Amino acid sequence: AYNADFLADYKALIDYYSPGATGFTFTDFPAYDVSQDRLRDTYQGKLSWDWEFAKGQLFSLGAESVLEDSSYVTVQDVWMDSYSSGALRFEKAHFEMDSPANRLLSSGGFALCEFNLFSGLLAGEAGLRVDHEYLYNDDASINTYPTLDPKLRLVLTPWKNLGWIESLGITAGSGLYSRMSLLGALFDDDMGLTDYSVSPDRAWFNVLGVDLQGED
Repeated sequence: AYNADFLADYKALIDYYSPGATGFTFTDFPAYDVSQDRLRDTYQGKLSWDWEFAKGQLFSLGAESVLEDSSYVTVQDVWMDSYSSGALRFEKAHFEMDSPANRLLSSGGFALCEFNLFSGLLAGEAGLRVDHEYLYNDDASINTYPTLDPKLRLVLTPWKNLGWIESLGITAGSGLYSRMSLLGALFDDDMGLTDYSVSPDRAWFNVLGVDLQGED
């Protein structure tokens, strides 16, 4: 039944659609029903090579590729109000949303050098990574420009063997990282996307800190 406040505020609307109505009667009114099936497969491979050309000096090369295959189906059964023949009715509505199997192929190559100079006074790593993203499904494909992501980390350790402190140093680093947004994998051919019209998200990370090594 309608409460008094609702009848007072919406009397004109109620009388327009269902004159004199004071409430509703529901028959076989079910719960809100939603089901969703998600399928995601990931295949990945990586090949790397390391060369220690001197003690504490390491050079690395590598390449890797990751293929993500994702799809989902959402089914909803809801009850919606509608007006028919001057009366308010509740009718069942059925919705389905089906995403095609979209695939994201992420390929990358990297070079990294770990160094230790001046008897450990200065250490760190410097690297460069190249990433490429390719989106495709049964109907369309999207190519992207490769991204270049350099990074550098330095550890300066001027204080050593100071009582219980074995070493005390300063760490600083900076690097760019890129990754295709998860929403990018939900594209379909109706969006009209073309090659190089989308790009991965990029982030610039920086770090500054103190590195303290104590006894034991």
